[in-house]
Amino acid sequence: MAETQEASTGYNGEVHINDGTDLYELVGVQGFGLPQNRRERVDASTLKDLRPKTIPGRYESSEFTVTVLYRPQSDTDALLHELNESSEERAMKIAVPEQDGTLAEEWSFTGEVTGYEVDDLDAGAAMTATVTIEVQSAITRAPVVV
Repeated sequence: MAETQEASTGYNGEVHINDGTDLYELVGVQGFGLPQNRRERVDASTLKDLRPKTIPGRYESSEFTVTVLYRPQSDTDALLHELNESSEERAMKIAVPEQDGTLAEEWSFTGEVTGYEVDDLDAGAAMTATVTIEVQSAITRAPVVV
């Protein structure tokens, strides 16, 4: 199988959170991390094992952050404040682009906003905020079908 994909920037990436009705695309996203489906390793060693033996365990909690332009009282700001206060789990989706900005993959999962913090204000820079999201379910990766 030949590799044809080019290295890519995050240009045109998206973060969506269910607003109680539908998936809402956060406005003003400047960047975000990618959540991980990482499993813990459980010790399964016996007295007969010279070296430790481990087996796959449960999935570990995964967190990632999203940096957004802070726009007080905007729909994005109101939703993030609401979810940070309520601790509600919501359906979420991130879209990962290819080099030309075409969306290549969507990652769907249930998550919880565990932090929404306005970053330091600076007279010479746009105001930003950092959103922390904890993944609460398996992450489903699927190609974007056009």
